[in-house]
Amino acid sequence: VRITMGAPAHLATKSAPQPASSTPPHTVTQAIVPCTLSWSPTGAVIRIAAVTRERGRALLKKPSSTIAIFDAERLLLPLTVRSWREGDYFFPIGMAGRRKKLQDYFTDAKLGRSMREHIPLLLSDEKIAWIVGRRIDARFAATASTNRFIVASVTHPVRRKGVC
Repeated sequence: VRITMGAPAHLATKSAPQPASSTPPHTVTQAIVPCTLSWSPTGAVIRIAAVTRERGRALLKKPSSTIAIFDAERLLLPLTVRSWREGDYFFPIGMAGRRKKLQDYFTDAKLGRSMREHIPLLLSDEKIAWIVGRRIDARFAATASTNRFIVASVTHPVRRKGVC
């Protein structure tokens, strides 16, 4: 899913045909920010919108895994949503600028391969900005000095056994 700034859009992701050996990314539909999209593997709803400085700073005071607060000046549009691929990495907040492979993150979180494939990733310029519903990348995270905010949130449907 590609996301750019503009008028609201509502969409669902589409699966692109993939070779049998690759992890199937759910991908390549364009959207406009603000937007609401449904992540088809789980039915999770992801909302992305610009918010006022006051709202962004208020959200910073109440951290939540279901809300990612970005510095709009650090994000490069269009944004993309896809599933993980081998070799993916990110820079988690709190790791002093060190990168972590997604595979290692998922192993540490005790998430099996079947669950990993269902977790959407929000990307900016092909760099992971948010492991949706889990961790934000420090390179894109808003801080107390941020002036322009983009907020992404996820609402999960009732979870089925074996699906994240």
